[in-house]
Amino acid sequence: METLLKEALWDYIVAHNPELMYDLQENYAVSKYLDEKVRGVQPMAIQMLQDDYPKYFIQARCLDALTGDLKPSRYLYLKGIFEEEFADEAALYGDSGILVCEVINMLEYCRELLDEMGFSVHNEGDPDIRNAVIGHLYGFLYAEHEW
Repeated sequence: METLLKEALWDYIVAHNPELMYDLQENYAVSKYLDEKVRGVQPMAIQMLQDDYPKYFIQARCLDALTGDLKPSRYLYLKGIFEEEFADEAALYGDSGILVCEVINMLEYCRELLDEMGFSVHNEGDPDIRNAVIGHLYGFLYAEHEW
């Protein structure tokens, strides 16, 4: 069960939080991070095993707990806006193979804005945040910037 949870968490990180994936790899901290996170849900998993819950249910509940602090994915949020609002640039980046890296750069560029606006699961659909991000991405793409 522990190995399955680590694999599922890593798959989630790769798909939803590649900025974290790169950071963990760069710092040689993947194993430590996964071990600590999975260790945190072990009591819940053990209790559910003792209560005879099906393994698929236990895995789903544990993965939900493991990924709670990784939601919403700022990466996917920015990527979605970028692909919708700047479709030509997004296609060019995708064709060039640099889309993931550039969205991660955009994420860093927009980090302060998203923090100030309190970006969360509860307001990720807020049009004010979306419009502010679009303006910020415009600055990232077309204005000279230092960050």
